[in-house]
Amino acid sequence: MALAGSPEADELDPDAQIELAIVLSGARLDLGEAEAAIAALSGPVVLAAKDMLAARVAQARAVALEAAGRSVEAAALLGGFTANELADAAGDVEVDDEIVVYDLESDGESGDDDDDSSVRADGVVGFVGARGGAMPSEAAAPAGVADGEGEA
Repeated sequence: MALAGSPEADELDPDAQIELAIVLSGARLDLGEAEAAIAALSGPVVLAAKDMLAARVAQARAVALEAAGRSVEAAALLGGFTANELADAAGDVEVDDEIVVYDLESDGESGDDDDDSSVRADGVVGFVGARGGAMPSEAAAPAGVADGEGEA
């Protein structure tokens, strides 16, 4: 909160000043100071926010208005944005937009680095799975089967 009132805060670019106001508003709410939280989001730079940042300000301001018992104002403020704009501003991720990361290295590998049979010329490790698609080599067989432990 000290930073928000310092001369350094005035030197921040407008987007950073708006982000700082959002943080300050949340801090004021944590202290139970709803009206101060609203005031933190009432400056001219904050009110001039555009696009997604404007939606983020509206969300923060609506939370502060709710905390101050001003639910009708909060609803009216959020009414100026679509559900998608508010979801994007809140950082919600659509199921189709989720990112899946595969770790191709296992911490418990057997240490057998001499088998290069599944390494292509370009260095990509893989094999052709049952459906014909290339898959990471670790997915080739259940644990223990790839190194001969699970064979009958």
